[in-house]
Amino acid sequence: MEPILIKISGSQNFNGEEQENSVELTSEGFIEHTKDGVEITYEESELTGMKGTTTKITVERAGIITLNRSGTTNSCLVFEEGKKNLSYYETAEGAFSVSVYANYLEADINRMGGTIELDYTLEVDGAVVGENELSISFTYA
Repeated sequence: MEPILIKISGSQNFNGEEQENSVELTSEGFIEHTKDGVEITYEESELTGMKGTTTKITVERAGIITLNRSGTTNSCLVFEEGKKNLSYYETAEGAFSVSVYANYLEADINRMGGTIELDYTLEVDGAVVGENELSISFTYA
């Protein structure tokens, strides 16, 4: 595993309303190159409300991106462009089903750093709750 500096920015548009929730943060993490792609791991902070949670982002060469969280929050979201994937999201307040439909995804990772771009629709218990954009970039530390 190699140390990296990760910049994460995301926005969420709730039910087509003008209200938008945006977040941007920087974190230290690690990257591991595997035979199938890469795995990026970092610890969540109080800023995200998930302190005590480890996030692992797996980018497969096959075009699938998985966001797996374990700890105080547990989830596994799978992003495949043009497909809807169902998962469960477990928090201290309870568990619920979550579906993600990836409208767009792109990953460009090389020995200098990389970027991951996701645009997806989020459903909770079968109801659309928002349109989301997530941008992750990193450089080697």
